[in-house]
Amino acid sequence: MLPITTGKKVLAEEMTRRIHSDEAFEAAMQVSELLFNPKVNMDFLKSLTTDQFDTISGELPSFSISKSVLEGAVIVDVLAEHVSICASKSEPKATKPGHQHQ
Repeated sequence: MLPITTGKKVLAEEMTRRIHSDEAFEAAMQVSELLFNPKVNMDFLKSLTTDQFDTISGELPSFSISKSVLEGAVIVDVLAEHVSICASKSEPKATKPGHQHQ
């Protein structure tokens, strides 16, 4: 008998392939690899085809920021004020590993 997590993975793969396509499943796996594998490096990105890269980038939120905004900017200000990743300037500090809420 397969462990539950293995069974869930097999079910998720089969459902994705049947409902969407083999390509959609592969794209989902690449997005997961890119987001959750700390060992992903530039070689992984360089190995992607243009279609694969376009599919992955379509799955991830993205923002356009003018170069002038970035010049001399504090990253927390950019995240909170220009791209809406953070609700406030204090959010990145509060979610930082090891941060103690006061």
